[in-house]
Amino acid sequence: MAKHTIWIVPIVVILFVWLNKIYFVRFKLIYYKNEKFIVSDAPIPTDLKKEIIHVLKYYNENYLLKQNGDLYLPVWRTLNKDLMWNYTNKANDPEWLNTH
Repeated sequence: MAKHTIWIVPIVVILFVWLNKIYFVRFKLIYYKNEKFIVSDAPIPTDLKKEIIHVLKYYNENYLLKQNGDLYLPVWRTLNKDLMWNYTNKANDPEWLNTH
């Protein structure tokens, strides 16, 4: 049994890393209201998208900008709602944008 476990761990890690390099999902704005995260399905306005890209570049995040204008992040990053909310807030904060 222990021999199987030894092989499973590296395989799972390799699979996780590989999927996160190739599997991207569309970035969605996240808001916090009434002690809950609200995920917006609305398209991101072009000017806000530029600010989000500014934030992503500052944090050295991997992202894709598709030909149709949609912004994509690795799936594992989008699972962290706190992080996506933080990026949304920073993209909407002129003071942060001017100092970073």
